[in-house]
Amino acid sequence: MASTEEDKMDIDGEQEQEQEQQPLGRVEQARLDAYYQYDFPVDLMERWLGYGNSSIFKRREFVFQRTAADGDTMMARYKSFDNAAGLRNGLLNFRPDRVEIGPVYTHQPKLKDKAIGVFEATQRELIFDIDASDYDDIRVCCKDKKMCDQCWEFMISGVRILNRLLTETFGYKHLLWVFSGRRGIHCWVSDEKARMLTNDQRAAIARYIQVHVGGKTLEEAKLTIERDLQQGWLHPTLEHIYKQVETAFSNIVLNLDNVNNLSNRKVSDDIMSCIQTRLTPSQSGNSLSKISGILDKCVDGQYTPQHAWSLITKIQGPEKRPITWVFKVIEFMYAYPRLDTMVSTKRNHLLKSPYSVHPGTGLICVPFVVSELDDFKPFRDAPHVARLQTKELPRLSLFEDYVSKLEGTMDLDETVTERDILG
Repeated sequence: MASTEEDKMDIDGEQEQEQEQQPLGRVEQARLDAYYQYDFPVDLMERWLGYGNSSIFKRREFVFQRTAADGDTMMARYKSFDNAAGLRNGLLNFRPDRVEIGPVYTHQPKLKDKAIGVFEATQRELIFDIDASDYDDIRVCCKDKKMCDQCWEFMISGVRILNRLLTETFGYKHLLWVFSGRRGIHCWVSDEKARMLTNDQRAAIARYIQVHVGGKTLEEAKLTIERDLQQGWLHPTLEHIYKQVETAFSNIVLNLDNVNNLSNRKVSDDIMSCIQTRLTPSQSGNSLSKISGILDKCVDGQYTPQHAWSLITKIQGPEKRPITWVFKVIEFMYAYPRLDTMVSTKRNHLLKSPYSVHPGTGLICVPFVVSELDDFKPFRDAPHVARLQTKELPRLSLFEDYVSKLEGTMDLDETVTERDILG
C-alpha cells in the first residue's frame, strides 16, 4: 500500500499543556469514563460525520490522546469505527483525555496497512481556528494560554466578521462554531462543496480571508491591505464589512468597560508607535504631535476613548492630505479575525472534536451560535467535566439542530467545480 504526504500528522495550533486553573489531571478517571459512557454524543457524531452515508463515517479518522500520570502523552492515530456504538466502545477502551477529528480517507483508517492502492484523504470539512494568543500584541489583560471575558471580545469580533465572510462571500450555510476549551474558537464548515475542496483551494480561501500577517508587537505587525488603504482603496469584500470592523473596534478599544481600551497607557503607546512607523515625515507633518497630545489626555482621563478617537481620525497631514488610512490599519489590527491559516489549508489537519474534553482545563468543547455571542461566556457556559451531571450535557440542542438542518440538504444534487468554489 502506498502512502502520501497526507499521512503526516497535522494537528490544530493549540499544543496545550496543563493550565493551573482546572487541569484534567485532577479529574477522577471514573468521571471521564462516565462522560464517555453516558454523555458524549456519539449518535450525533455519526449523523454529522457520516453525511447520510455509512461508508463515509467508516472512513473517517479519529485520533485519541491520553496523558499518563507522569505527564507522558500517548496519541493513537488512524482509528475508525463502523457506527456510533463502535465509537463509544473505542472511547471507553482507550479512555482519551482529548479527541481529534481527521478527514475521510479512501479506505478505513484502521485498515490502512491492508488497503490496496493509495491511502489518502478524500474530503474534510473546511475548518478555521481563532486563538486568543494570536492577539498577544494588542491585548493587555492576558497573555499566552490565558483568556478572560475582556479579551474574549476580540474573539467575538473575529467570529462575527468571519461568519459574515463565509456566509455572504462564499455562500456557505452550515457553520458549526465551537469553543475550544481554553482560549480558542473553531469553525467547521460542513457544506458539501466545502468538504470537497482541494488543499490548494483551501489555501486560496484562507489567503483571501487573511489580512493580518503577524509580528510580535503592534508596531511590527503588518496587514496585507496596507498599500491599498494608503492609496485610498479597499477590496469590495472588505469595504462591505468595514462598518462591522469599526463597530467591533469601538466595542473594545473605545469602551471604558474593557481594560484593552485607549485610556490604558500601553494600548495608547502601542497605537502611537503603530502610527509613527507608518507615516513618513512628509506624510505626518505636525500630525504626530497632535495625536500624541490627544492620547495623553485620554490616558489622563481628560478625554474619553470615544472622544479621543473621533478627534484623532479628523487629523490631516501637511496641505490637508488625508492620513485616515493609517487609522483604518489600526481598526483592522484590533477587530479583524486573526486566523491560524495552517489549520485551514490541508485536508488532513486534525482538529479537536466538539464535546471533546480539553486536557489542560477539563472544560468541554461546547458549540455556540453567532446570534448569542453577547450572552455566551465560555468559562461560565462550558462545563468542567468533573462538575457535569450525568446525562445533562449542555448545549446539545444546538448541535442537534445543526445536524438536523445539515441532513435536510443531503438529498440535494450539488455539482462542485473549482469555479463554484473560488468564484
